[in-house]
Amino acid sequence: MTLSTDTSNQENDEQYEQQQNPRPSRRIHKTLDPCVVLMKRLISKHALSWSNRGGVYSLAQGVVYWHPPNSANDALLRAASSAASSSSSTLSSSSVSSVSNGEDSILHSYCPDEGLPELINAIQTKVNKENGLHPLNTKIIVTAGANQAYMNCVLAMLDQELHDKVVVFKPYYFNHVMAVQMTGGEESLLVGPTTTTDENGNGGLAPDLDWLEKELKRRNSNSNSNSNSNSNSNSNSNSNNEEKGRIKMVTVTNPCNPTGASMSQAQLNKVEELCRFYGSYLIMDCTYEHFDHAGANKDDDDNDDEKGNRVVEFRCSQAPHVVHIFSFSKAFAMAGYRVGYLTISNSNSNSNVDDDDGNNSNNLYKQLMKVQDTIPICASHLSQIVALGALSNDNHRDWVKSMVSTLLPGRDAILAALEPLDKIVGRRWGYVRYGKITVRFRRFERGFYSCGVSWCRCYTGIILW
Repeated sequence: MTLSTDTSNQENDEQYEQQQNPRPSRRIHKTLDPCVVLMKRLISKHALSWSNRGGVYSLAQGVVYWHPPNSANDALLRAASSAASSSSSTLSSSSVSSVSNGEDSILHSYCPDEGLPELINAIQTKVNKENGLHPLNTKIIVTAGANQAYMNCVLAMLDQELHDKVVVFKPYYFNHVMAVQMTGGEESLLVGPTTTTDENGNGGLAPDLDWLEKELKRRNSNSNSNSNSNSNSNSNSNSNNEEKGRIKMVTVTNPCNPTGASMSQAQLNKVEELCRFYGSYLIMDCTYEHFDHAGANKDDDDNDDEKGNRVVEFRCSQAPHVVHIFSFSKAFAMAGYRVGYLTISNSNSNSNVDDDDGNNSNNLYKQLMKVQDTIPICASHLSQIVALGALSNDNHRDWVKSMVSTLLPGRDAILAALEPLDKIVGRRWGYVRYGKITVRFRRFERGFYSCGVSWCRCYTGIILW
C-alpha cells in the first residue's frame, strides 16, 4: 500500500511522525525503570575498578545466600534424569503406550493452568498448617513467581474505563507500582503514607490506616461511586481522572518489602475490615512470610503444640475479599525457578450470581484463570516439580526456620552499628531497619547526588542508591 505524503492530509506533524515511526506506548514509557536492573548495570560498570577493594555488593534485591533444600534438588535430578532417559530411548510401537502414560514423558508438556494437582495438594497442606487457610475454603493458582500473581490480580480486578484505583504504601515494592502503571497508567495509582511510629511509639513503618480510611470513605461512598460511574461526559484529563473512581484494590506487603516491618494482628484486622466495609479487594503479598521475626502474625487464638511451637506460624485471612500471594523465591532459595502462588476464598470461586450478560462475574477464580491462560498458560512444569520437592519434606518448615536463623548474628551486628545514630526507623524485629545519616558536604556545587556518592565511597566504602 502506498501512503500519501501530502502533509495537508495529516492532522499534525506529531501524528504523521507517529504513523511513520511507531513508538512504545505512553504508559510503558511512564512506567518506572526497575531499580534492580539499574543497580546491576551500575555494579557491572564499576566492578573491575573495585575488584581489589573487596568488590561491590548490591542490596537492591532480596536474595538469600543459601541453596534450595536437598529435597528440591533431588526432585530436579529425578525429573531431568527421567526426561533424558525418555528422550534417548528408542520407542517401539509396543513401548509407546507405556511411556506416554509415565511421568518421564510429560515434563516437556503443558500442565493444568492452575498448577500440578500434586503441588496444589502440597500447598493446600502448607497453607492449612502454617497460614490457617482451610483446604475446603481455599483455591490455589500456581504462578510464574509472585510478581505474576500480582499482575493476574491487577488485570482481573481493575476497570480502567471506570477509573478504578489501586493503593500502595510508600516505600513500596517497585514491581507492584510498575504493574499498575503499565496496565492502567499513573492515574490508576494512589500512594499512601507510612507511619514512622507504631502503636507503642516505636519505629513503625506500617501503612497509615487512618489515611486509608479517609480515602476509602471519600472515594467509595455510594454518592461518589454513582458520580464516578456516570463521569464519561466529564473531562478526560489526567488530573480529573485521578479524582474519579473507587479504590478497587488495596496492596499490603507483609512483612514489608522494602521496610522489613511486620504488621500487628490488630493492624491486619483493621485493614481487612476497612476493605470489606468499603467494598475493596485486599491483596496481601506474603512473599517474606518466613522472615516475620517478631511473630507479629500470630493470632491470639492460636495454641502452642506440646513442644511450645506455634501451630499457625503466619496467620492469614479466609475473608472472601482477601487474596494472599506467596513465593518460593526467598526462604526456599528458588528465585530462578519462578514459582509463586495465590490463594483466594472459595466463596469467591463458586458464586452462582450472573451479570446482565449471563456471565458469572463474581467468580474471581474464573476471571483470574483467564489471565493465567493468556500470559503464562502455566508455570514451568519442571519448576513446579522442584517446588513440590521442596514441600515434600515434612520438616520443610523447620529447615526454613533453621536457615533464616543463620541471618540473626549478622542482623544483630548491623543493629548494634546503627544504635549510635540520631534516628532509627523500623521495628526492632523487622528484617530491615533504617538509620538517618547526617552528612555535611563542603562542595555543594557538585550537587547532592555527586557529593553523596563520593562521600559514601570515600569514607564508608558503600554506595547508597
